Amino acid sequence: MTRIRTPWPRILVIVVITGNVVAAPAGAGLPWTHDQHGTPPVTAVQRAAVVVNAVVRPFVASSLGRRLVGGTLTLVTYRGRRSGKVVTIPVGYVHRGDEVSIGVELPDQKVWWRNFTGDGHPIAIRLDGVDRTGHAVAERADDGRVHIAVALDPEPAATR
Repeated sequence: MTRIRTPWPRILVIVVITGNVVAAPAGAGLPWTHDQHGTPPVTAVQRAAVVVNAVVRPFVASSLGRRLVGGTLTLVTYRGRRSGKVVTIPVGYVHRGDEVSIGVELPDQKVWWRNFTGDGHPIAIRLDGVDRTGHAVAERADDGRVHIAVALDPEPAATR
């Protein structure tokens, strides 16, 4: 059996797009072990999200990415309720008219969606290469699934 040598021994990286799961040793000093604001993630899923988001975010924003995954993946931007930080993450979505539905995979392992609980929170979402604003409200179903309903603001007349 041939042993493969890597620059970072014993780093296990598992990427499951729907679950955003990656495991890596804490404090490995890798550039992708902190989020876009320099905050170290806490759980393995949060570490995974940092890695996956860093790769997926520019891809989804590109014209090639829009052609390949447009209509299924997009970018949402929001300001954290407590931190005040502006965050942009890729999400899966369904768009119907002036409403967008975002499903949250592994909601108990993620915290970002909690910004939209209660009365909801403002959000910006990129649809067909155009940034739209709206109001998002997160709801947890009896089975534990989390769904975010986004009511889009009316489009300005100049972009119609």
